[in-house]
Amino acid sequence: GGMGKTTLAQKIYNDQRIKGNFSKHAWICVSKDYSEISLLKEVLRNVGVYHEQGETVGELQSKLEEAIRGDNLFLVLDDVWQPDVWINLLRIPLHATATEMIVVTTRHDTVTQAIGVEDVHRVELLSEDVGWELLWKSMNIIDKKEVHNLQDMGMEIVRKCGGLPLAIRAIASVLATKEKTENQWRKILSSNAWSVSNLPVELTGALYLSYDELPQNLKQCFLYCALFPE
Repeated sequence: GGMGKTTLAQKIYNDQRIKGNFSKHAWICVSKDYSEISLLKEVLRNVGVYHEQGETVGELQSKLEEAIRGDNLFLVLDDVWQPDVWINLLRIPLHATATEMIVVTTRHDTVTQAIGVEDVHRVELLSEDVGWELLWKSMNIIDKKEVHNLQDMGMEIVRKCGGLPLAIRAIASVLATKEKTENQWRKILSSNAWSVSNLPVELTGALYLSYDELPQNLKQCFLYCALFPE
């Protein structure tokens, strides 16, 4: 995660040149653990249909089919982990549309293969130059001399982030609270946070640092939010 798949999908979804061709639109965040009933209710809510309490999956599918029959539908399924959400849950009711465009974001090739996606766009890691530009722009550095003076250290930080936009933005939020000097940035580079385990290797330092630099009261809020499912 963190490569920018959702950001790219949002740009497509919010582009009126595309969106304007469809009478109904739905953005659904699927995630790893999803409830079939909750997901169907969310699709129905997006297309302007409200549900009754206690309806079954089959009843909700039928209601969805009637709701979009003959319409043009633009649907985004974000963060899909398993193909079942399309194959077993949405494919049949959505065939009632006149036309449809489905955008799927996933980190798994097996999902696109099982769904039978027509066009696959792979989001690549950022190059060091682009990553460095994202870093200093995310910090709102506008002084060209300052950008030049910090470039070597900044490039090293970008390499630590593995070219992932999420990691770079997380580090930018940390650096924005520090003095813009090589010494301060060197302290970030030498932090033990880069070796924290139990997260994807590219994200450990970036995400842990963005948490570790929070005030104590905000750390408690963050940990409280972590008690809830995604």
